[in-house]
Amino acid sequence: PSTTSFSAGAAAGAPHPAATTRSSLRPFLPSPLLLLVPLLLLHPLRAEEVRSDSEGPSPTGAQCLLHPVEAGALAVLAADMACERWRTNPGWNLGMDVTQAACEAGNRLLECSGCGASGDGFNHVTGIFLDFNQLKGSLPDEIGLFSHLRSLDISTNELYGELPGELGNLTQLEYLDLSYNRFEGQWSRTLLGLTNLRALHIGYNDFIGNLADFLESYPILEILSLKGNRYFQGDLDSPEVRSGLRRISTTIRELDLSWNSIGGGIPKEIGTLKNLEILSLSKNLLSGELPDGQHFESLRFLETLTLQENALSGTVPDSIAKLPRLRVLRLDNNRFSGAIPKGLLTQTGRGEGHASKLEEINLARNFFAQMEDGWLTHHGDCGALRTLDISHNPFEMLQLSPGQASTVDDDDSESDSGGLSSSVGPLATFRPCAESLEILRAVNANMSGSIPPSSLVLPRLRVLDLHRNRLAGTIPPIVGSMMNLEALRLDGNYLTGSIPKFISTFALAYLSLHSNRLQGSLPQGLEHLSALQYVSLHNNHLSGELVPEYFGDRSRNELKVLTLHNNIISGTVPESYADAESIEVLTLHDNHIKGNPRPVYDHDSEFCINLNAPGASRRFKEAGVEPVATSSLDGNTNMQTERHHFMFRICGTRNDFFADVLEGAGWVEVDHDGWDAAYGDCAGEKASRWSSAERKRGRRHSYGADQFGAHVLDFQTQSRYPDMYIVLADKSRFGAAIKSASERTGKPGQAYKYGPHPLTFQLPSDREAWERTALSQIGKTNNHSQRYWLLKPAVSCCGRGIRLVQGPKDETLPTSLRGWVAQEFIHPPFLYDNHKFVLRLFTIVTSFRPLKAYHYRDGPVFYTAQQYDIKRALEASMLAVDRAKNSSNDDVHAEHYDEESEAFVGKEWILTDYYFSLKQRDYEVTARKLLESISSLPEVKDILKHHSLVESGGNSKIVDAIWYDIEEAMAKSLIVATDKMAMEEMEHIPHGGSVYEVLGFDILLDSNLKPWVCEVNTTPNMGLEVNKGGDADVEKEDFELKFKIMEAMLAIAGVHPRRVGITVPLNLQDTHLGVPCVGAVLDGLDRIGARLAADGDNCMSEDFECFTEDDIAELIDFECELRAASDFDHISRVFPRWNSDMEDMLDVFDHPSRSDALLAWWLKTR
Repeated sequence: PSTTSFSAGAAAGAPHPAATTRSSLRPFLPSPLLLLVPLLLLHPLRAEEVRSDSEGPSPTGAQCLLHPVEAGALAVLAADMACERWRTNPGWNLGMDVTQAACEAGNRLLECSGCGASGDGFNHVTGIFLDFNQLKGSLPDEIGLFSHLRSLDISTNELYGELPGELGNLTQLEYLDLSYNRFEGQWSRTLLGLTNLRALHIGYNDFIGNLADFLESYPILEILSLKGNRYFQGDLDSPEVRSGLRRISTTIRELDLSWNSIGGGIPKEIGTLKNLEILSLSKNLLSGELPDGQHFESLRFLETLTLQENALSGTVPDSIAKLPRLRVLRLDNNRFSGAIPKGLLTQTGRGEGHASKLEEINLARNFFAQMEDGWLTHHGDCGALRTLDISHNPFEMLQLSPGQASTVDDDDSESDSGGLSSSVGPLATFRPCAESLEILRAVNANMSGSIPPSSLVLPRLRVLDLHRNRLAGTIPPIVGSMMNLEALRLDGNYLTGSIPKFISTFALAYLSLHSNRLQGSLPQGLEHLSALQYVSLHNNHLSGELVPEYFGDRSRNELKVLTLHNNIISGTVPESYADAESIEVLTLHDNHIKGNPRPVYDHDSEFCINLNAPGASRRFKEAGVEPVATSSLDGNTNMQTERHHFMFRICGTRNDFFADVLEGAGWVEVDHDGWDAAYGDCAGEKASRWSSAERKRGRRHSYGADQFGAHVLDFQTQSRYPDMYIVLADKSRFGAAIKSASERTGKPGQAYKYGPHPLTFQLPSDREAWERTALSQIGKTNNHSQRYWLLKPAVSCCGRGIRLVQGPKDETLPTSLRGWVAQEFIHPPFLYDNHKFVLRLFTIVTSFRPLKAYHYRDGPVFYTAQQYDIKRALEASMLAVDRAKNSSNDDVHAEHYDEESEAFVGKEWILTDYYFSLKQRDYEVTARKLLESISSLPEVKDILKHHSLVESGGNSKIVDAIWYDIEEAMAKSLIVATDKMAMEEMEHIPHGGSVYEVLGFDILLDSNLKPWVCEVNTTPNMGLEVNKGGDADVEKEDFELKFKIMEAMLAIAGVHPRRVGITVPLNLQDTHLGVPCVGAVLDGLDRIGARLAADGDNCMSEDFECFTEDDIAELIDFECELRAASDFDHISRVFPRWNSDMEDMLDVFDHPSRSDALLAWWLKTR
């Protein structure tokens, strides 16, 4: 409906009559019935219109009036929720005759009962529908006056605050939708009394509640959606929740608990929900195995099952494949293993006439190892399937049996692709899905063999993504005739032969064939594809000359990315290159190309990148820097080639040490995307810009071009992993990962604590567990009777918001615990001159699969400003909280500098206050000096006398022992994040060695010198923050230390000195390149008689005599890192560790990879 215009009396900015009247009456007249006063003034009731209940309804519509109390409540709703900005404004507060007009036909915002329905002769509001209406403000108490209300929908607005208790008065309410707002607070007992609710949608708010209460309180519930609230507590398999599931077993049709913090396992009671149609438990903290298959068989009406992004493990029962109505199955991002359920897309188990209705199957990022015969066969019927994703699973390489191969009607398959019997995976078996399949992804799925042409007879296919496998043979010519194909990704395989001619792929927008062994000339037909945006053909053996039409008049298409580097292309860059205005990325280096084209780079362009210095002289002159030399096409032969300055860029938080190290080595800082190295998520920023531009153009899909990895080329190096902060810096998620790792180890006494991490509870969901633990001895870190706790914001930095409390009943707890974690306070700590201290230590991670990390054995030390006293620390924390409550500053520290004590007062008693007192100039500034200082103390020698590294040594061995324990603590912290980050790495990072991360570990030593990881910082502050007193000597020492740390980190990451372009030799006797780390690996493999696996073949996980090309690449990269680390005095390897603890550490991985074991083996072998 069109928006009702304001009346002449409702001038912009004028107060609404209802709001004015209510505000004047409320202090004096508490009864809601007094809202009748303004309504009677607007529409005086005639005596005959106020009928008794016995008179029945009025025969005329003009006399059917809305009850005055409800009319007044409508006016209040409009006033309190900013009706002047509503999309549809009914004018409830603009002086209209609300009592008569509100329920008129055509008003889509209300439903009314009709006069006489309630027996009082009035019309009553039974439904309010204000969704998508730009409501703003809080929900007023007057919502409770609609006593006949059965439906209330105020979803997708800008409402906030806690819900009024009066909402619980709506006892007839059957449908309630509050989703997509900013409501918060506890779901009150009053609201749990709405026992007539059949549908409850409260998703994407910040409500706090107990899942069991919802299931027990609403006995006839048909739809329950709690998704996206984050703080609902309770384990799904707790007795209370299981009882609640049985209570609603006959009524519930839709159950959506996704995007919360619900833990536990999936109980067998799920199978009692016999009318269930939708079950969504995704993005929670669920773990354990699925119930036995028999408990799924009864879900015969189930259409949607989404369990993605949990920690579920074990096998998937075959009974899921037999659900007759299942349409959507999402199991991705879990830890499932074993075989994909047999008959998932067939008639097996369904009976005649019950073919699969599945439209979407997502099994990606698990640990499935087998695809059993029959999981997808020619005998089934998958005619409904549109999307299939089996990416990132370590499938065993299965070969089709002769029987299967013979069923494929393809005369050319054996000659074109090397024989069907060598084909693996589902590629040769998609014909049953040919009429429906639109998206097929099998990325990094350990698939080998060739691509049978018959497998691509898929007329509706839009996305084919098989990159990072071991596919060999040629690309079938049929690819060039797939009319609906929008994205083709076959990069990172062993494909040979020529690229097919693209004849009729008119929808093609994304083509990625790089990093294969393709030969022949550049593909024909691309210049005619008007939708084409992204073409990546680098790292092949393509030859011939450049196609001038690639750079010609591109008014009919939008080509943005064209990568052709590292081929053997010849010819001259055509003049039309200068007119290629749409191209944002063009790489031609390492070819046989001549020419010096005008640069694409343009400061006025939103996207500006021109790689390996085409037009370098222009760029540097504009920056005020003279280049060492200029070259348009680095690495091309048959022309004079010289080197140019390397370029770096900083995105987000600036790190001056990164800039200082590189500028000192002759690098130049730029503000465009043509960088060689970046600090911060520069590639992610580019991806976001791309995605935003595509949305503005109405594009349906980005085909991965909006992802981080699409914008990191193989010579670029960036210092930021995608989503690292979610796994490590978010204290609540890090705590959950630690708990999960503890449970996997299965060690007694480790149910809540793994390794060197204080007990951590996510609040408010873990409050009950915190209360139980605080009163018990569970996981206690010391022998003292009293336990203390730190309350921390889940996502914060620099100590902001931290307070010290004595337990869950402490009076200084915040009113709302949303977004906080409770972490046990390590007491007593080891003290230096009676001062507590924390070490800030820097570690670089260069890979998560395999895990590789190095630590610089030095870093700043943060002392408390006063001598440590736990009682005074509690008092200081209470003082800081009190000051925060009475000031406009939200920072609970509220610290200030006290001139008399020369200290910062407020939080200085507690922990990492990041400052020195002026009296502490003589304290050791760096961790290395501090540890050397305490190593001579008698109590330290006594504590560590039985340490394996100390028994045979002196003070230096004591220092080594402490560093050894610290690095073990770091390793265990990284291991708990490895499975998740390894998935991210495989998904988003296309080139090994292109991304690294510098982490800041805050390490505290307890009174027994055990290291504890207080937290891990993903963007650690490397600024000169250790001295607010202005001590020049301290600042100088701090600067020199951090410069050395950054210099070492950049060397290990291969940023400077540069370590790109090192290729894997084609055989183990090839000693070309003259690179020491390459020669060391080849010599070592030759010494043990290693054999090189054939293209596309694998080696057994523990067979270290067989090596694939990927294995050798891993070893070369690792050896190069080890040699770079050895050039610095204080670099130590955190992982892999070749010692007695290595095997135990590998056990913590869900599924240790061959590459992790390979690097450990190399440490012993080299």
